[in-house]
Amino acid sequence: MAVLLDHFVSATAREKHKELIQEEANRLLRRGISTFEIQNPLGPLLEDLCRFTDQEDLTNRISSLFYILDHEVRGSLSFEETKDGLAKIFNPPMHISFDDWERMTRGMELCDELEQVDEATFHTIIQNEIRAYIEACISKGMRVTSRGSFENAAISALRVLLIRMDPPDWSCIG
Repeated sequence: MAVLLDHFVSATAREKHKELIQEEANRLLRRGISTFEIQNPLGPLLEDLCRFTDQEDLTNRISSLFYILDHEVRGSLSFEETKDGLAKIFNPPMHISFDDWERMTRGMELCDELEQVDEATFHTIIQNEIRAYIEACISKGMRVTSRGSFENAAISALRVLLIRMDPPDWSCIG
């Protein structure tokens, strides 16, 4: 009986917490602030990854992160592995919820039958998160009076656009 009561109390507390988060999100949206730019739990990681020098550097950074998180060396990551790993390697600890995992994996569509992602899928997820992060920063930068943060976001956006372009064909020169 005590276990059932404990589960009920925990579930009620989680629901209340979700309601409070939704109320705060609505308040921010009324002020024109995207909740993504406020609530993205990967913010510190994404900010660090945005300091890449080229596509190879970004690929290496994401691969390194994958192998750090895949401490069981299975070649795939579950939600629990990702959550626990991010909490351990960042100070202060980075926390992602299952809702965050579902959003990042597009409602689990990117996961395999064991609800895990392989390295290639992890790259896709992180690159999508970087893109969304940069878009949120640009959006925020347009509303911020300080030019520094907007300029940094604009530079990061240009970097992403450049790495997505095909390399130039220099054979026609000279």
